[in-house]
Amino acid sequence: MNEFMHHICQSLQIPLDHPSYAGHFPSQAILPGVMLIDMIVQLIKKQHSDQNELRLWHNLELRNAKFLQPIFPGDDVHVCYTIIGLDRINFDVKKADVLTASGQFRLN
Repeated sequence: MNEFMHHICQSLQIPLDHPSYAGHFPSQAILPGVMLIDMIVQLIKKQHSDQNELRLWHNLELRNAKFLQPIFPGDDVHVCYTIIGLDRINFDVKKADVLTASGQFRLN
């Protein structure tokens, strides 16, 4: 069976100022994982907002995520994701060609 597959990559600049940095961590700010996941979800929604087959992707469920390296305020990261079928999105996040995070969403 042939599955629909769509691969997209985009660069993101991590904001320098965000209220969450004060508590995560005051002496050395690190991008919270939940903030990175939200940025990826917003990227996916923006890229596919006009496509009928992805209209229901607003109910994404994070199935798994691995945070392998810290991401700091002001970092440039490269997000790549692959839509597989109509029920799965795999993603990778790299900083300077080093894998910093990866995971998978499912349509809930």
